[in-house]
Amino acid sequence: MGLINKNDKIKSIDIVFENCEVATIPAKYISWISLGGITQNIHSFNMEDLRIEDTLLANRVDITINKNIKDVDVKGTFFDDRDIVDRIGDGDITWIDLIIGDRSKGENISTERELNIAVPWNENDDQYNHYQKLEEHPDYIDIIISKEEDHKCR
Repeated sequence: MGLINKNDKIKSIDIVFENCEVATIPAKYISWISLGGITQNIHSFNMEDLRIEDTLLANRVDITINKNIKDVDVKGTFFDDRDIVDRIGDGDITWIDLIIGDRSKGENISTERELNIAVPWNENDDQYNHYQKLEEHPDYIDIIISKEEDHKCR
């Protein structure tokens, strides 16, 4: 089994910020998402109990979100009551969590799981992701996170 299955459907995405704030974006507001070059690292912090963990890392993230999301009460622990577009503009996204449902029993999503994916981050700065770019358009925003110089969305 791979990271996703043919019956999987994205229910929402969680955008995780550097200070552990989380914004949940329902799928109906996401018009494009691409997570490219995903690699998996396996590690263990405690060899005595042989607990093994893994980390997924995307080399490039492209997400297009409809701007009418501003009118939605986005879940999260925002400390300063700003709208989601302004918050994303701070440039400190660390993870993208895909909330995935299984449609194997028809259109109703029967089960749910999370796929947690780290985004590229410049290790020289603890607060700001220098690889993150936000492009604002009249009806939508593009979030691009990549080490590539061109930073062009789609």
